[in-house]
Amino acid sequence: MSKMDENRNTSGEQGDAGRRRIVRGAVALAPLVLTLRSGALAAASCTGVKIASVKVNDNGKIKNASSLALQSTDRCVQPGVLQACGDPGSNKVLTSSPITESNSVQVRYNDENDVWTCGNRQFRGQNVAILSSQSVASMGVTRG
Repeated sequence: MSKMDENRNTSGEQGDAGRRRIVRGAVALAPLVLTLRSGALAAASCTGVKIASVKVNDNGKIKNASSLALQSTDRCVQPGVLQACGDPGSNKVLTSSPITESNSVQVRYNDENDVWTCGNRQFRGQNVAILSSQSVASMGVTRG
């Protein structure tokens, strides 16, 4: 075998080894990249708002409640807590919005008076958002 052929074989083997190292390195990093991407997607995920804004009157009653199809598992959220997500007007909020027990309460129905309130008449005179129990479950409610 000529000297030129030997050099080609040696450089080809070195190139193969280098490519193998690169491929092994890429394969080793793949789970890390996928984890980071998945985390970024989770951080930016959205959930729907049942009612984007409804007035709670000075007596603590939710205005026009009979037309809102409220459920006793829905939750009133104090103004300014939810962070919009997606297209403007899409009624979607970030699941990472900081919902806590102090800035949100479960809706209550008083069948004697046919009245819906936010908890024990919290958020009087304010506009609140109302989330379904499914949305709240996807966001989590922390103590605070």
